[in-house]
Amino acid sequence: MTKPSDFFEPNQADNIKGKGISFIQVVPTDKEALAKVTYTAVPVFTNARTIEEMVRLGKRDGINIETVKLDDGEYPTVVKNIWDQGPLDSAKGYFEIDKPCVVMNYGKYDANAPYVNQEWAKDNQDSDGKITDCAVVANSDDVAILKKSYVHSDGDRIDDKDMHRWGGFPVHKDGNATVNAVAFETPQKLNTLEGPIETDVTMGDVEGYVYNNFKELKKQIIKNKIAANPDDPNSQAFVDLIKSGKDEEALALLKKVTAESYDAA
Repeated sequence: MTKPSDFFEPNQADNIKGKGISFIQVVPTDKEALAKVTYTAVPVFTNARTIEEMVRLGKRDGINIETVKLDDGEYPTVVKNIWDQGPLDSAKGYFEIDKPCVVMNYGKYDANAPYVNQEWAKDNQDSDGKITDCAVVANSDDVAILKKSYVHSDGDRIDDKDMHRWGGFPVHKDGNATVNAVAFETPQKLNTLEGPIETDVTMGDVEGYVYNNFKELKKQIIKNKIAANPDDPNSQAFVDLIKSGKDEEALALLKKVTAESYDAA
């Protein structure tokens, strides 16, 4: 029965805003293609007076919110990362709800789909044998990722009133929003909004908070999720090198630009 605001302990994340090379988020212009990358953002914090109510409202709106005991003895409030097959008492397998946010509903999958955590799916599938793919997107005063990274399906900006919209609302990425990437000579221990990582390449979200690694950066470029930022003179060169399979040259460029951006700061 605890108030969400009393219970949550937001993770402190490292920030790389303005460093390295920047990119823009790709938004399809074709209506059919755009519909495939338009998802439902469900507010789960502002409408709830207690943790119990947040779980109940989430269930009503199709979101499976859990309070789980982790191996460190903590009891975070989370949604499952259905694609993580690790132990269910590890923080890595969940997206924690630790600040005002939405849960992004990406749609349903068969509970026995490849790569899905079968132990979790067995106990959490619906009557049709389906599970919901979700992630947490922060939308607090200091971490306004939803507002800065997404727009309504008609292109309008997201505002504070939307955080009280029962049942959620459709959103897609904002084509004017930029993200960035940096590369270091040796792996760095970094804190993301979801927990610690160790990597020599990482990305920054629209707020500059770190996430991902080189494999995921490359995947986003190859799959046209992000593209070259026309306002960044190094961006197109990096994208061209990645698409040409010249990973080492791309990494050398990213390391050079990263070092220069840190020196300039």
